Amino acid sequence: MQSYDGRGGGATLSEAKRALLEKRLRGQAAGQARGSGAITRRTGDGPPRLSFAQERLWVLDQLDPGNPVYNIAAVSYLEGPLDVELLERTIREILRRHEALRTVFPVVDGEPVQRFLDPAAFSVELEEIPEMPEAERDAYVRRRTRDEGARRFDLAEGPLFRVRLYRLSPTRHVFHTIKHHIVTDGWSMGALSHELEAIYKAFAAGEPSPLPELQIQYADYAAWQREHLTGETLRRQVEYWREHLAGVPNLELPTDRPRPPVESHRGAFHRFLVPPEVTAGLAALSRREGVTLNMTLTAAWAVLLARYAGQEDFAVGTLIGNRNRAETEGLIGFFVNTAALRMDLRGDPSYREFLRRVRGVLLDADAHQELPFERVVEELKPPRDLGRHPVFQTMFFLHAFVVQHAPMPNPDLGGVTFASFDPESGIALQDTGAAKFDLGLGMVELGNVLSAILEYATDLFDAATAARMVDHLQA
Repeated sequence: MQSYDGRGGGATLSEAKRALLEKRLRGQAAGQARGSGAITRRTGDGPPRLSFAQERLWVLDQLDPGNPVYNIAAVSYLEGPLDVELLERTIREILRRHEALRTVFPVVDGEPVQRFLDPAAFSVELEEIPEMPEAERDAYVRRRTRDEGARRFDLAEGPLFRVRLYRLSPTRHVFHTIKHHIVTDGWSMGALSHELEAIYKAFAAGEPSPLPELQIQYADYAAWQREHLTGETLRRQVEYWREHLAGVPNLELPTDRPRPPVESHRGAFHRFLVPPEVTAGLAALSRREGVTLNMTLTAAWAVLLARYAGQEDFAVGTLIGNRNRAETEGLIGFFVNTAALRMDLRGDPSYREFLRRVRGVLLDADAHQELPFERVVEELKPPRDLGRHPVFQTMFFLHAFVVQHAPMPNPDLGGVTFASFDPESGIALQDTGAAKFDLGLGMVELGNVLSAILEYATDLFDAATAARMVDHLQA
């Protein structure tokens, strides 16, 4: 799940230090807004500040250093005569183009800032896998990728983007990328895939990169965001979320074990496919009701949760791309925002009536997507509870909705093709043994099926419970 939450679980942190860290997230907006003006190159000689989303993840890392919950790992097979040196050169060019992927976050005068590493220092870590029986080899690679995917990042030193290559044979490799969420999001993975293909093919043909230079960098967006989210713009966004979520109760799902006093963020994945006939039926229903597939699936997930919890009023988290400006479309960086959607099933609505309610909630959320979720939490001031996520405890997103339907094909490196490391689900996203929420359901459209991952907190739920919930959702 590519997302972020509203607080961390640093139980050992002193009250004074926690208060200082939280204070940095309050009252950041100052100065005059530039309204809806274009995002331009930042000015000034000092190191750039963090975006609001980056600052929240930096705070969470201070509270719980090294927790892999915000590691984003993806694994694929590469089939064909790969030129490793050319791959390394290609990735260095992508790093040169996108400052975000080579950003680190040191503290200067008591505040975190952005600093950029030299792309020339990047290298692909290559490991030769010795000959062994295929089943034994696959198990070994899965262990290695899982361990590497969960390895901590040092936000101050970096790098926060790693690439490992496992050579199984001269024409077969395992391609493993590990990124900290503070420098990337789902849309960025599509941009990375596109640039990898275009630049590798050009370099292989002895040509320069065919991609135009970027007009702005992520740090320029971060500077613009802090000036833009002020005044009337900020007031309208705050007013909507404060009213929408006022008094929303926690979702109290039945669990296999009591909720611990502090979240450990230990978790696991349950992968499954929604079969073609069901996927087609959901698409047809969405067309008849004049809604998106994302709205239909969000409503179905909420109905399931309501039945499990016996509640008519609660919030479900979702992800919104937050790339509503042309300047950000081609950028790699952490733009995605988390939104809390209030699910109102009061009055015993039919599914169609509830779907209309969900449609309105999602459209309103999209219209107010710029306010960072951490600011929403500040406004609501929910009681502090280190054992649960504030405002909402479960997440749902349809990946195509998150990236606003940006194409995300596997790249073709001119005779070197990508194949799924997990053929059953077709999703490259790797289980890192962490969970951000009690439950998180992510889906992506793959041909005529929906491929899905249910992420669950193992402090609360057993694998059998997660599987049973998926069965009920399918039914």
